[in-house]
Amino acid sequence: MKRSLSLILLILLAVSAFAKSKRPILNRELSAMLNPLPKRFQEMLVEIPDHFFEPEALALFRHAYKDLVFSASFDEEKNDWKISITAPKTTKIDSELRTETFWWCGGGFLPEEELLKGLLLDSGSINTLGQRPGGSGISYRVDGKEVFSSGTGTVTGEMTRDTSGTYFVYGIPIRKGDSATMEYHIMNGADEIRCVSPTENGTIYDIKVRDGTVYRSEKRGASASSLCLVVGDTYHSVNAGADESVHLCKLTETGGEMTIKGYSVQGNRKWHWIRSREGVMCRVDTPGVQDFYVDGSAVAFVVNGKDGFVGSIHAGGAQYGIEEKRYRLSSSACADFRGGVFAAALSDTSGREHRLFLDGQLVPMEFNGYFTELKIIE
Repeated sequence: MKRSLSLILLILLAVSAFAKSKRPILNRELSAMLNPLPKRFQEMLVEIPDHFFEPEALALFRHAYKDLVFSASFDEEKNDWKISITAPKTTKIDSELRTETFWWCGGGFLPEEELLKGLLLDSGSINTLGQRPGGSGISYRVDGKEVFSSGTGTVTGEMTRDTSGTYFVYGIPIRKGDSATMEYHIMNGADEIRCVSPTENGTIYDIKVRDGTVYRSEKRGASASSLCLVVGDTYHSVNAGADESVHLCKLTETGGEMTIKGYSVQGNRKWHWIRSREGVMCRVDTPGVQDFYVDGSAVAFVVNGKDGFVGSIHAGGAQYGIEEKRYRLSSSACADFRGGVFAAALSDTSGREHRLFLDGQLVPMEFNGYFTELKIIE
């Protein structure tokens, strides 16, 4: 494993309902400090209500978004914390601070009537993407002001930003004769740049925008052989076999180019792959693979046992067995392979036990919640 690189592991954490615990560490510290007091007074301290202390896990968000200011106040009527997020001034003459307010909801950051699906800081402005309940529409806001909304539709994928704009995609179900399909609207901020829908018997698996170019992972018919990587308006066949069944088919960047990552099933066989516009770039046939990652010509993958827990990790030609078979890789975003280094963030089902796999070792990490993403930055 290479050691000449200077690496930073960026781990974004989201908190779960455990944020509403009774702060046991603080209570023990108080009890130890005030041990000379009569026991009945110590018990009174242990029962201090939750809303006397802001959510512990809020510190994780402050650490992840250092350019933003988070403040918290408890609302007795809602019985929840109100979290205000403020963006810094961008210039000396910028006298107006930009603030958005959400409800804590165990770490969900929910507007009163919406689920927060995207949060980006762009040139000092707070960009948020909200989903209304039951697929009843979306809203896109800048500094709390709604600049775009749709009364129908569902947010699909993530909100992203690069030098060419801020992008998101939402889908609206439409009927074509006796069948129903999804119409996808690709947005750059408040402006729609494209509207696409699958061909008859086709499927659009994923849509992303990079540097102003729209990429799609799309099957143009019922057969797997029609799977294409679409770049703008150009369809590139990725050479899937007509006799295989393709699944997942998500867009991912590999070696600086956009590719499709998925798996195929044929009879009793299952294999994972990455396909580019030239065809198969990488293939993994090991049984039980949950996900795999590519770094140049090297491959790393996570293998689950029959119980669904991680059983082994293979990276750079080495295999590492996980003796404590009680950890899971919650999503493909929770691992990365870069510069010869593979890292994975693993959690147990309770959300209380966490391990960072790095250099063949499991490093304990203590917090209540779960991992959402891990990145290695060279």
